[in-house]
Amino acid sequence: MQLISFEARAKGISLDVDISDGLSPIQMHEDDLHLILINPIINAFEAMPDGGTLTITAKPGQSGGNCLRVSDTGIGMEPEVLSQAIYPLFTTKHDTSGMGLGLSMCSDLIHATGAQLNLSSTPDMGTTVVVDFPDMVNRDRKSLDLG
Repeated sequence: MQLISFEARAKGISLDVDISDGLSPIQMHEDDLHLILINPIINAFEAMPDGGTLTITAKPGQSGGNCLRVSDTGIGMEPEVLSQAIYPLFTTKHDTSGMGLGLSMCSDLIHATGAQLNLSSTPDMGTTVVVDFPDMVNRDRKSLDLG
C-alpha cells in the first residue's frame, strides 16, 4: 500500500483499504500474489485519469478462504470489452503503454491456485475485480483425510 499511496495522491485518487484480521494462508508464491494485487490497481489508476476512489478489501470468504476485492470509480468497460478483458494480448490502450497481458497472467495465476476470478464493470461507473481464494487449510485436511 505504501508503494501505491504516493501515486494515488498524485493522481487525485483516494484510497479506501480494509484488510480484515483472521485471513487464511494462501499457498502461492509471494511474487504471484503481488502481481494479482498490483495489476488491477494499475488498471484502476489508468481508468481514473481525473481522480476517483480505489477501494481494496481483503476479508474471509463466505465458504472459507479469502476474498480480495479491488474496485474503482473509473471509466468502466462496455460489456463487449469486459468479455475480452482477460484474453492474452487484448488491450484498449492505443499507445505502447500496455501489451494486454496483465489480466491474462493474473487470470492464469488465480486459476492455478483453484481460486476464482470475477470481473464486473459499468461504463462511467467503474470496475470491480474479485478474487475468491479457496480455503487451502481445510482443503489440504480433506485431501489428507481421503488418504
